[in-house]
Amino acid sequence: MYNVLLADDAYISEPTESATVKLWSEFVKAMKLEFKRNPRMASLAKEVEDKHIFPYADLSDVRRQLARDRRRSDRDSQEQADLVTTSLKRESKLLLARDKDNALREVGQLYDRALRDFGGSVSGFRTMAQDYFNMTKHNPKSAEKAVGDIENAFQRVVETGTKNWFRANAEIKLHKLICQMYREIGEVKRAENMEKRLERDLKRAKRSAL
Repeated sequence: MYNVLLADDAYISEPTESATVKLWSEFVKAMKLEFKRNPRMASLAKEVEDKHIFPYADLSDVRRQLARDRRRSDRDSQEQADLVTTSLKRESKLLLARDKDNALREVGQLYDRALRDFGGSVSGFRTMAQDYFNMTKHNPKSAEKAVGDIENAFQRVVETGTKNWFRANAEIKLHKLICQMYREIGEVKRAENMEKRLERDLKRAKRSAL
């Protein structure tokens, strides 16, 4: 059906028109409803959104939709952190493409909130942190804020001080990633101090595991 629509003038002749965007939006909505448990269809829905809806729809509407999708993914599939991280990356790329003047500030706000709201999964937190840093590291001020946001969120939602070896080891690896980010933005002394503390934490976790 998607291939058929790609040959229909109503869907392709005026891609920027609100009426065209509405037609694609209705198609995606129906597809999501009909195939809500089918990952292949979910992937196609994202493709249609990225090509035919998000570049032309009202940016505020798009961001509200993506935020709703993230809340639904977190509620219904907490083990699937990749659904949330993918949504965040899509929204960030959209901001960088469509709102260049405010993009870095908006991306910073987006990830600062997301790290605290959806950062409970260590793997999910790592992906969000890396994506956030990679999108801002070319701008010194934004990169500094990003690393600060990541460390603060880590302390709030990830770090437990547990003596369980596996959890402690996962937390320490994530903390080392933050150290690397501090080194990359020139905060070498801070990174060194953090690494000394992490070595002590790792030794303590090893003793507890024996």
